[in-house]
Amino acid sequence: MRSSGVKIHIKLALKGFQPYEDDISVDADKTMVLRPRLVHAPPILHVETTPPGANVTLAGQSIGATPLTTEAAVGRDTELALSKPGFEPIRMKIGLVAGEQTDVVREMKELQKFGVVLVDINGAASWGYVWFKGKNLGQNYTMANGQTPFNLPIGRQQLQITHPKAQPKLVPVQVREGAPTHVTVTL
Repeated sequence: MRSSGVKIHIKLALKGFQPYEDDISVDADKTMVLRPRLVHAPPILHVETTPPGANVTLAGQSIGATPLTTEAAVGRDTELALSKPGFEPIRMKIGLVAGEQTDVVREMKELQKFGVVLVDINGAASWGYVWFKGKNLGQNYTMANGQTPFNLPIGRQQLQITHPKAQPKLVPVQVREGAPTHVTVTL
């Protein structure tokens, strides 16, 4: 003789779905039909950046700052953007699969910083052309606009100053962030 009301624990697991668990009682010599409704498991997005604190935007929606682990919507070719002031933004397409974790780990590159250089020319000429890495940046002074500010990368740089009636001159300059750097050249 079999007893009635035998308790059974059921657990169903299927990739991409949340596990289904239930405790049921089954009577002897009875057939029980279960119709569990499996629910899609959300994708998990995990994002880390060096340095931390980058804003994470997924499909055009800001979702937080790194490091970040969150549930997301399923999607192929979903756009992920990482941004942080002073660093180059990162954009990429990612796939988000139900029930799986997508890991994104990126090192952010610092943006090039610039400073202003003002060139004063004296001697045989009062103006000259300012060249940087083979490119003519223009005149240091014009009658219409006055002294020309030149935006150059922070750090030690070299300028070439030319004038039609003078020998070209190479001028080292230490470009600083913040206050303009003044350079005086005698031609």
